[in-house]
Amino acid sequence: MRKIGERIKILRKRKELTQTQLGVLLGFNESSAGVRIAQYENNRKIPRDNVIKKLVFLFDINEYALLSNYEDEMINICIDMYWQGLMGQDILLVYRFFDLFKEYDEERYTLFNEIIKGI
Repeated sequence: MRKIGERIKILRKRKELTQTQLGVLLGFNESSAGVRIAQYENNRKIPRDNVIKKLVFLFDINEYALLSNYEDEMINICIDMYWQGLMGQDILLVYRFFDLFKEYDEERYTLFNEIIKGI
């Protein structure tokens, strides 16, 4: 499963922010902001709940999409596949996975799309 640090990095780059800029937006002191974000992105530190809430707001995403902590394990697998696609890995496999998933369980597929809608 993709770790939160990788997800933060993807989101930061999509917004064209430096680590320091993101850290400042999250409320960190400018002198340490870049270091803090680097620690998150390298999975050396896990963001606290208040930082998670700010990330969710800043990037306009669902907390489940950032954390993959939805109560349905299949949805969590879908979220992870989605992030894999965003990173440009195994695009054809990801596409095929979602094509099959939609055929297999359209209701869960719709729920998954609602969760990742803001990304």
